[in-house]
Amino acid sequence: MNPLQRLNFDKSKPTIIAVSDSATLHTGLGRVTRTIFNYLADLGKYNIVQLGWFAESTQEQVHFPIIPTRAVTNRGPKTSEDTLGQKTFPELVKQLSPDLVWACADPWNLEHIAKSSVRSRFRLVGYIAIDSPP
Repeated sequence: MNPLQRLNFDKSKPTIIAVSDSATLHTGLGRVTRTIFNYLADLGKYNIVQLGWFAESTQEQVHFPIIPTRAVTNRGPKTSEDTLGQKTFPELVKQLSPDLVWACADPWNLEHIAKSSVRSRFRLVGYIAIDSPP
């Protein structure tokens, strides 16, 4: 079943697609995404869905649906033309008509979003997480 068929969005609320490491993961990008979008989801003012890179189940509580990319893995490096959602992202935009796409990653991993064939359909916010020694 297509995961989008289970979404029951309120058409009167703005729709946001978050793009980053899956919010279920224990990565810096996953933690940032989980923290920001659990808060926004709990406000009840937005329709939120994530296009989650490297999605897998963990014990993390996430309050919004995660659509995984169609990447293939055998617990090693992901191998696919869709690892970062290059194929899934335009389909998701066409189906959801988001008001905003929020992307958290290194800029070179977001080029396919910035140059997407559906780029005129949404506003884009890029969030860059800066890591440094403690």
